[in-house]
Amino acid sequence: MSEHYDVFFSYATVDHAAVERIAGALLERGVRVFLDRWYLVAGQPWPTALEQTLATCRAVAVFIGANGLGSWQQREHDLSIDRQNREPGFPVIPVLLTSADPGLGF
Repeated sequence: MSEHYDVFFSYATVDHAAVERIAGALLERGVRVFLDRWYLVAGQPWPTALEQTLATCRAVAVFIGANGLGSWQQREHDLSIDRQNREPGFPVIPVLLTSADPGLGF
């Protein structure tokens, strides 16, 4: 997965439909969006592919829905914040979906 993306979309599975609509709208406007379901290959080591993509994208959008962060999404969030700590100015953008209650932890 050697491509570089403008933004990596991190989301809980339950929020997939809403997140994919946003990804499609950005793609139509020329933004290179990484959405796992668009690019990951079945049967391949997807955790490694996600980590490699997170390491090379220009920004991360963390979508927060009514159910909060999913378990794998929490790992993506942590990796993104770690990168932000190493690279000041690296954008990690919280995106609140309908009925989201992000609390004070983000």
